Amino acid sequence: MTTDTQTPVAIDSQIGPPLWLLAEVTYACPLHCVFCFNPVDYAHSGPELSTADWIRVLGEARAAGSVQCGFSGGEPLVRDDLEILVAEAHRLGFYTNLLTSGIGFTPERAKALKDAGLDHVQLSSRTRPASSMTFCRTPKPLPSSAKPPT
Repeated sequence: MTTDTQTPVAIDSQIGPPLWLLAEVTYACPLHCVFCFNPVDYAHSGPELSTADWIRVLGEARAAGSVQCGFSGGEPLVRDDLEILVAEAHRLGFYTNLLTSGIGFTPERAKALKDAGLDHVQLSSRTRPASSMTFCRTPKPLPSSAKPPT
């Protein structure tokens, strides 16, 4: 499906809930973070939505009043059509946000996403030593003064 990324679309809807669409465009991810809430066995969760399906979802969400779209996953950068999805979201008038681990976020890909209309990148980083990861997955509430170990 081809879209004109230069012409914004007028949406006859009011702003308001849902304000934000979290588009989990894939469960695939090269990492295996212990805190991840995505299915571990994503191969058995069914096929991913196609580009055309995501474009339809973006249009429906915008028509319902959403004004911000976060592209997430898994790792959204594993999708070859991410620039197309970002361009369509931008064309529809969304404020676009990429939530990524940065795996595959090359300078070329960053430029292509910016050119497509990406507004914001939220880069997640996980550090070592192992004590930091233990802090991240502590199952009990921590006092507000707690800080990650260094």
